[in-house]
Amino acid sequence: MNQFLTIVKEQLLDKKWIILLLGAMIGGMSYLIIAIIDEMDFETLFGAYPPELMTFFGGSDLSNPYAFLSMEVFTVIWMLVGIYLISFTSLIIIQEIDEKTIELFLSKPITRTKFLSAKIVSIYMIITSLLAIGFLMTSGFLPLSQVFVDEGLYFDRLWATYIAIVLFCGLISMFTLFCSIIFLHSKRPWS
Repeated sequence: MNQFLTIVKEQLLDKKWIILLLGAMIGGMSYLIIAIIDEMDFETLFGAYPPELMTFFGGSDLSNPYAFLSMEVFTVIWMLVGIYLISFTSLIIIQEIDEKTIELFLSKPITRTKFLSAKIVSIYMIITSLLAIGFLMTSGFLPLSQVFVDEGLYFDRLWATYIAIVLFCGLISMFTLFCSIIFLHSKRPWS
């Protein structure tokens, strides 16, 4: 169990600056969208579109600031974090093999299953902490906006979105990890 936690801790400390940077980028993007929403008149903006177009994009719900925030910010988070996670997860085992550190880990009394489980837990910890920074910043910016205060502060919906994004990004990471392990070159020591 001690080696398991050591591997998780090493992964988190290795990626701490990327976690802080991407989390701050997500929070900063949320701040910009929230600041833009304060200046917008939703009825005028969305009233100019034909009713068929509004029905295609979800009806009159787009005039809600939460729907606009969801459309502008949360759709980009999937791509921004997803691209990073795919590149990070696909290299997580291959780097260990190329740098010959996997031999050092596996020479200790740790099984391959525990080693891989530690990598998976560290991936989920990175996803959770990265998105938590962005969503905490977003939660802090919402009360500063009069539009959101007038509409009502629904933090439960915001955090439900957070959980959905964490689970989806975890799914992307696990699929990437699965594919990267399957397609490892057969002459590598992992096989």
